[in-house]
Amino acid sequence: MASPLESLDPDLQCSICLDFYFEPLTLKCGHTFCRVCLLQSTKLAPDGRSCPQCRALIAIADPLTHPADAAISASVAKAVPAAMIEQRSLQATKALEALARSAASALPVFVMRPGGQSEMRPGAHISLHFFEPRYRILIRRAWASVLKRSASLVRLERARLAALGG
Repeated sequence: MASPLESLDPDLQCSICLDFYFEPLTLKCGHTFCRVCLLQSTKLAPDGRSCPQCRALIAIADPLTHPADAAISASVAKAVPAAMIEQRSLQATKALEALARSAASALPVFVMRPGGQSEMRPGAHISLHFFEPRYRILIRRAWASVLKRSASLVRLERARLAALGG
């Protein structure tokens, strides 16, 4: 006898985890992923804000709190036994807690030695030059985490990233 997942409609399966959707998030490009899968893939992605499948820009501001796609969730609930959904819920909760712990414990720090041209004074401008996209993403994520914590020694409201090569 086939398991419920073997006969599951492919339109109800996440292309990242290859399991049924749990808390599905549908992007503007039309691709859908589990909340945990999207969070994990964007955390590891080179640019951090693109669809794992087609690389289109993700317009969801915060995948952690964005409401799940109700229609897909209802279709999954009809097709998958409640016990499997409950088990998946426990797995997702653990994964989200692990992501939250890692995000809360990591605070990027940039050290500048006093003296010479690198001396930092209140209100002084600073230019950081990065030649690889992954470093630009690191800085963008650092700004976002500092702004969320609303504690900063540097005024970040005017911070911007120049175009690559510029």
